[in-house]
Amino acid sequence: MNLDFRVVELLFSRMCHDLVGPVGAAVNGVELLEEFGGEMADEAITLLGSSARVASRRLRVYRVAYGMAAGAAISSLGDLRSLIAEFLDGGKIVLEWPDNKMPAVHVGRNAIKCILNMSICAAETLPRGGTLHVGVEQAGADMVVTMQAKGQGARLAEGVGEAMGMSVSSERLDPRTVHSYFTAVIAKHAGSGLKFEEGTDIVTLSCKVSASE
Repeated sequence: MNLDFRVVELLFSRMCHDLVGPVGAAVNGVELLEEFGGEMADEAITLLGSSARVASRRLRVYRVAYGMAAGAAISSLGDLRSLIAEFLDGGKIVLEWPDNKMPAVHVGRNAIKCILNMSICAAETLPRGGTLHVGVEQAGADMVVTMQAKGQGARLAEGVGEAMGMSVSSERLDPRTVHSYFTAVIAKHAGSGLKFEEGTDIVTLSCKVSASE
């Protein structure tokens, strides 16, 4: 799998943008301690703790989504479900991934990356929150992955559909759309490619991937 260097740059920009908030909040907590000491210790420690947890969760997700940790740190759908749930924890999106939609098979690195990146894409279609339904069904040596994002105003943001369809040049991508493009590349590399459909307050993503890849 080859990526245009601009795509790599944009992925780094996106990751840094997502980490700036919690890291900046942690810095604010340190500054509160330095300026006011024990007077605001409880508030500062609470801010530091919550910010550090958010940053840690995002780093763990990006380590698997963009890096080499998939297949080493995570090799089962159960582990992957836990990672996605942790990523969504504290937000307005509820994950629904029942056990009967989770085959007990060893899952390869590319399949893990594909499912995780699809879940991030699906979550981003729910600006007001909602429910993310995930289902995985075994089909021989392959897995059929289906995700439904349901919630008020669920939709693909401007430019995301083109990025998912890989019908846009890398020069027209930006940090807001690059993740969708990257997910489509991963889905094509791991299986049949990414399919998507929009309805009223619902967005559906699907892909067939090789379980062992």
